Amino acid sequence: LAASEIRFFRGSLKNVLSRFVVALKSFEDETIVVRLTGDNVLPDGHLIDEVEKHFIESKLEYLICNGADSGLPYGLSLEMTRLKHLRSASLESSAIFDIEHVTPAIRRKFGSHYFKKYLSKKMGNYRVTVDCLSDYLQIVDLFGSIKNPVEENSIYLIEKLRHKVQKPI
Repeated sequence: LAASEIRFFRGSLKNVLSRFVVALKSFEDETIVVRLTGDNVLPDGHLIDEVEKHFIESKLEYLICNGADSGLPYGLSLEMTRLKHLRSASLESSAIFDIEHVTPAIRRKFGSHYFKKYLSKKMGNYRVTVDCLSDYLQIVDLFGSIKNPVEENSIYLIEKLRHKVQKPI
């Protein structure tokens, strides 16, 4: 625990895949793991619940929600798999790309099944990630007129983005 009583885990700096596996060592193999990244600030609990429901009902081993294949902006991203697959990937792969990006070995094994509920939104050519200053400024602008952005649904936020941005990035 940190001085502020926040639980945290700090693992390998160079092996992101092993960080997941070690951080989750006390969990069962069948545990569903949701992968989110810090530069993607819009995924919310509602979207995660929708993706998880589809993952379970479809009996998938891997599911991704991101970009044009999901109809959502680049950066409204999450991945879902079971812990046993992360453990296997960690044991079987030493490729730098695999250990840095966590799920490539799982995608190769099970395929890239996309969450397509919002395919009709056709917003795959928009960005809601924060990789550079212009991304950050766009997110600040998007959140600027919203009283409490943390409480807003991510789908509402991307619709707001569609109306703010005349030409997608």
